[in-house]
Amino acid sequence: MVTLGNASVYIAGAYIDWQWLAFSCGMVPLVGLILMVFTPASPTYLLSRGRVHDAIGALMSLRGAKYFKQVQSEFEQVSNLLTSILLPNVPTVHNESIVFLIILSFRFKAI
Repeated sequence: MVTLGNASVYIAGAYIDWQWLAFSCGMVPLVGLILMVFTPASPTYLLSRGRVHDAIGALMSLRGAKYFKQVQSEFEQVSNLLTSILLPNVPTVHNESIVFLIILSFRFKAI
């Protein structure tokens, strides 16, 4: 990718002025920064901060509202991983019905 970018800038530099070339090359990272605003936070990060409801919401937005059973199992896997291996102080949700109700509320919110 880097080589392709360098080659395209080299070829474009033969046809356009250097100011326009610098401007167009500066727009690429700017677009990336703008798109970063719309990406949700990582469910693992949110869960490690104790924000269980937000972690499930992030999983729902990443996976889609129609995959709520998959989201539930993935949430439990991430929660178990964080509590057993990485972060022993992460709050857990042991009652599966609570997790199911939270996921269900996000599903109806997306409709």
